[in-house]
Amino acid sequence: MESADVLMEEKKLMAEAKYRNYMSNIDKALRNFEYSSEWADLISALGKLSKAISSNTQYQIIPRRIKISKRLAQCMHPALPSGVHLKALETYAVIFGKTGPERLATELFIYSSGLFPLLGYAAMNVRPALLGIYETYFVPLGEKLRPALSGFLSGVLPGYECGLDHFERTSSLLTQVCTAVNPTHFYTVLWECVATNASVRLPAISYLLEHFNKRTTMQEQIYVMGHNRDIMMSGLCACLNDTLILVQRNTLEFLLLGFPMHTKLLSEMDLIKLVTNGLHTILRRDMSLNRRLYSWLLGSEVMKNSPTYEAVPVITTTDGAEQTKTYFEQHSRHVVIQALISTLKFSLQCSPVDLKPYRIMVSLLDKAEIGSAVLDYVLCDIIRTMSLSNGNVEVIKSSNLLFATFDPAYIWSFMTTMFEKSCKKTKKVNNGDSSKKSYNRSISNDQRFQCVVGSGDPSLVEICYLTEFLLETISLEMYNETTRIYLPKVFLAITQMLTVHLENLTNDEVTASLKLCMKIVSRVQPMIT
Repeated sequence: MESADVLMEEKKLMAEAKYRNYMSNIDKALRNFEYSSEWADLISALGKLSKAISSNTQYQIIPRRIKISKRLAQCMHPALPSGVHLKALETYAVIFGKTGPERLATELFIYSSGLFPLLGYAAMNVRPALLGIYETYFVPLGEKLRPALSGFLSGVLPGYECGLDHFERTSSLLTQVCTAVNPTHFYTVLWECVATNASVRLPAISYLLEHFNKRTTMQEQIYVMGHNRDIMMSGLCACLNDTLILVQRNTLEFLLLGFPMHTKLLSEMDLIKLVTNGLHTILRRDMSLNRRLYSWLLGSEVMKNSPTYEAVPVITTTDGAEQTKTYFEQHSRHVVIQALISTLKFSLQCSPVDLKPYRIMVSLLDKAEIGSAVLDYVLCDIIRTMSLSNGNVEVIKSSNLLFATFDPAYIWSFMTTMFEKSCKKTKKVNNGDSSKKSYNRSISNDQRFQCVVGSGDPSLVEICYLTEFLLETISLEMYNETTRIYLPKVFLAITQMLTVHLENLTNDEVTASLKLCMKIVSRVQPMIT
């Protein structure tokens, strides 16, 4: 809405005969649009309107501003020829020149609806005129342009495309506006546009990359993050999930440059969110995306490009040996683990169940430095997710494809190790507290054990349940060694551990373990000698 001061001033002007005559001339010029049937008529009508507006130079307040803005917006229709657009831009220039920067700042909302969308579809001969209006009348507004900045960026960014005739001029315009409105505010609004407007994501993220100083850190150009970190996060996540590979590629490039995994500019939760969305790019099966994602997680470019990175410390193990932690182990592994667990949790909320976690894990295993380094930490939650999918056929197929990439002995060795770890943990609990640990599963009934994805190390009862579930789900026929060698080894290990830890186990734990042993025996195929 127009300010009360402007309305009061206009009301006073109505007492002047010259201003009333001025308004009458404007009304007469506007009536020409009603009788326009061809585009040539529109050009004539625009010429008469421009003449009527410029005929009274002493008045900054133009009468019938709303009607004028509507007619000008109609003349910007994409179906109309460039000649009409150019004539309309001439009229805009007359209005803005007459209005002056102070009043234009308050009336910008009236005219912006016609101007801002134009650059996206304007002919090549129209773009210089439009950019000229922005440079002449909008940039001088400075911080007063802020209320219209979101619409302005959404309108101008489509012209920021390398190879277009006016790319350099558009880039210069955006830089001038950035300085005029304050860089931090500019980038805040830019991230808002990225988060909410898919059509400007490519030029916006390209602009970010082009104007990010690669020789310094994000800390030294913190304005790029904007005022609100959550808005930036929404924009980055939207880009990582965009349908255009080029948007995803540029976003990963920006993360690689601006937010190496070892920096502390983002919270761990924000990093987990970014990695969660970043992992989805693996499913595009695009080498350029994979290369950037893996470089970000593994820190491949850090030693060359990051002056702030310190050497990875040497870790002394319990046996006295020295072992150097890799960049991934020190900075990225825990984030990737939480990202995978987050993806597993989300998959259960989808209907039908989302199969992406299994496909992502299969792809990660192709990159041994990442897949092999996180598998032990997420496998239990993968099995939990499978058990919670209510026997979904597609989940079982996808999980079997995942398990087929493992060494045949791996999963059974993993479950045995988890069983042993749980037994030792139970012993520690009992040594610290005389009361037996309580578990939420009763073996005497047929109720299904309720697993919780991301709940940490499983209890002994849960391990037994998950191992039984695997015996019923995995294609045991895939490898002859499974039923002849590996399952007997699991059976032997469990019985030995039960013998050692029996006095520390509850009745439910013993019952669950014996039930598991029975299930294993039923699946064992005797060796023929």
